[in-house]
Amino acid sequence: MFKKILRAVSVLAILGIMAPNFSLATPPSIDQRPLWQYYKNINISGNPAKGDLVKIILDQGVFNNAKKDLGDLRVADRGGNEVPYKLIIERSVFSQENIYPVFVLNNSYSAEGGYNIFIVDFGESGFLNSSLNILTGSENFKRTVEISGSNDMASWNALKTNGYIYDYTDKVANFKAQNTKIDYPENAFRYIQVKIFSGGEAPLAITGAQVSKIKKSESKEAVFNPKYEVRENSVKRTTEVVIDLSKKGWPISNIMITSTDENFNREAVVYESSDKNNWRRVGEDYIFTYNTPKFAGANLEVGCSETSERYLKIEIYNGDNSPISITGISAKTILRSIAFQYGMEALVGEYKLYYGNPKANFPEYDLEKFFPYLDTGKYFSSLLSQEQINSFYQEEDPLALPITERIPYLAPGILALAILMMGSMVFRFMKKVGVVK
Repeated sequence: MFKKILRAVSVLAILGIMAPNFSLATPPSIDQRPLWQYYKNINISGNPAKGDLVKIILDQGVFNNAKKDLGDLRVADRGGNEVPYKLIIERSVFSQENIYPVFVLNNSYSAEGGYNIFIVDFGESGFLNSSLNILTGSENFKRTVEISGSNDMASWNALKTNGYIYDYTDKVANFKAQNTKIDYPENAFRYIQVKIFSGGEAPLAITGAQVSKIKKSESKEAVFNPKYEVRENSVKRTTEVVIDLSKKGWPISNIMITSTDENFNREAVVYESSDKNNWRRVGEDYIFTYNTPKFAGANLEVGCSETSERYLKIEIYNGDNSPISITGISAKTILRSIAFQYGMEALVGEYKLYYGNPKANFPEYDLEKFFPYLDTGKYFSSLLSQEQINSFYQEEDPLALPITERIPYLAPGILALAILMMGSMVFRFMKKVGVVK
């Protein structure tokens, strides 16, 4: 008898521990379209054959009402059957074939020429390369760079004459922006010579270099010219640029500033907001424009973590300098698209894109695994119709949910109470038989 009671208590204890991790609710049905509020018809151009890839660029209507991560997108055929798709983010793709092991020769400074100079030696010719990253421990600099190639270190061929590198470090504000990478035409020279012109400033402390071959596919972007207002904050000594994108939705990651001013460098911080009152910091960068006999270069693009809020704000820290003139603002978004195979289901045609279900998670399709083996160089383009309300949509009624979902701690509470009652019974039994006093 004692063993049976002890076994029952153990089972109840295990159930009590597991209870928060399971629900007694009925699992959702396969056809979940009633939970998707919006849809758009997919209008396919051309005459795709079975298995051909159809590609759809998502528009702002989708971004406005879909989940922020787009995990609720679903494609359905005319019978309402779910069609597997792949979400594609059309950002730049870099393919770095190799970082070559190289020797750095003659790392020195020419006082007469006013430049750091060093030579990269591959050991032999024939290594295709197109990018060099200069390694340095120096901070707060701007330098013009020239890159040349040779096979004999006697005659040099110019590869890049107007490159530039920079570093901006503010240790007090824990802020750093740096770019010491130079891209140049692909070549196979054995030797790459690098000249870094000091422009009258102190030489850089060069610690080495990394050379590689880079392949880059350009991103597909949309650029907006949103409304904006410029105001000066005399207390913080900043210029504030408040940007209104009209609607939330588009994922913005870069903002470009246009200015007619020259010879300035400023720290810039980016904020996002849904109401222009509560701002959250999402990025920081370093903007500058120099046009002098010793250095010419500019960076007026401010990067940030991808944001889809309606309002953005850039704070430009002026210090004791006059504010720079802002003559234009543009915002850039990386396009998103989805692709699926045409005609793989029984009911071909009349495809729809559903979205607007905040509880949906990303689907898992086999297509994701074998997509790279399809003919991704050929797509049939398509357009999305105007947004429509799904007539099957039913707003979830909290009272219609199982009681265990409306009161999530009900089941664990009942189990805990049962365990206590059973424990009390065991204790009384053990006391009765003399096991405990």
